[in-house]
Amino acid sequence: MVIAHLYSDLLNLYGNDGNIKILVNKLKQIGEDVEVVYPTVKDNMEFEKYDFIYMGSGTEGNQEIAIEDLKRYENEISKVVEENKIFLITGNSIDIFGKELVGEKTIRGLGIFNYTSKYVPRIRKDVLYKASFLENPILGYENHNYILESNEHPLWEDQGIKYNEFYGTYTEGPILVRNPEFLKYFISKLVTNKDNLEKLDLELETKAYNNFRMLLNHLEK
Repeated sequence: MVIAHLYSDLLNLYGNDGNIKILVNKLKQIGEDVEVVYPTVKDNMEFEKYDFIYMGSGTEGNQEIAIEDLKRYENEISKVVEENKIFLITGNSIDIFGKELVGEKTIRGLGIFNYTSKYVPRIRKDVLYKASFLENPILGYENHNYILESNEHPLWEDQGIKYNEFYGTYTEGPILVRNPEFLKYFISKLVTNKDNLEKLDLELETKAYNNFRMLLNHLEK
């Protein structure tokens, strides 16, 4: 399988490359063949060939660079989203896929989805919330200056998106490291041999998740 980490040199704040590291590590541990590619500005991108596509957070300047570069592929991205290509988009990269970012200036997004990202005072907070397709809540951290408006495809609450196999969220973490059930959810979609899932060991990740969840619950009391 081929995993694409787009703009890893530009959009990799908050240790978000940990999402790819743990995904690849666990897939290889259970016997899957994995190739990781790191396409960036002006590189040739072959979305049809990727099995899993990831983008993380970046500065607003780098975010704008990525938007301009990805405009070459607007039609191709729309096509593979409709074909159920798996995307995981975290942090402020979620803004890239909407119609526009509205702040001191308006930046046109890719228009893959119909939402608008509106500038607000910076949001910094720990988060714990339910995703409908998981038994356990998602935990993580948010640090962003935009919120989604007119989001027709909520993933959780109102600040995320799930459409087909496109998953977008402001949550950092990195989210797959901190949420072993979410990690297993994607691994289950990617494995070529379902028997390999029996070899998947998430004991340490689950222990860390439970401990941090207990800490959050304690702090809220």
